[in-house]
Amino acid sequence: MHRDPGELLEKYKAGNCSEEEKAIVESWYLELHSGKEAPSHKIISNTKDEVWAALSAQKDKESQPVQISKLLLKVASWAAVISIVGFIGFIYLNKPRNRPSIAGVSKNKTSLQEVTKHF
Repeated sequence: MHRDPGELLEKYKAGNCSEEEKAIVESWYLELHSGKEAPSHKIISNTKDEVWAALSAQKDKESQPVQISKLLLKVASWAAVISIVGFIGFIYLNKPRNRPSIAGVSKNKTSLQEVTKHF
């Protein structure tokens, strides 16, 4: 940060200033045309510090919900995996099976009398 406004203006005219310095010079220009007095370097520096402090505080507040949403995403993923495995197991266990018939008992509906007629 330059303390000398003349040097800062020279850098601005030469196109060698940073974005921050460019913003300061342009804000001075706008202040001159608004009829107000240009802010001092101390006011600009204090304002910049306040803005950075507010942004930093806001960033800290926003980082906590992101951690919660990551945990929620993990829990939801595991719940989905367990549900899918459970559903597949349910379908598999309730599938009709071809069980071997007991010896002497036919699958078709024949009565005992019909079976004994042949003997």
